Amino acid sequence: MNKEKEIRRLEELIKGENPAFHRWISKVKREIEKLKNEQVRKSNRQFYL
Repeated sequence: MNKEKEIRRLEELIKGENPAFHRWISKVKREIEKLKNEQVRKSNRQFYL
């Protein structure tokens, strides 16, 4: 019974009925992009050295 409630709650979050969750997701995505870009810059620097 409790599991079903939890699943329903997560599905609602995913569907986007929670704006705070969406802000958090986009923040995480931006962080990931930043890290990827740093990695690329580092590997480019190593490539050119």
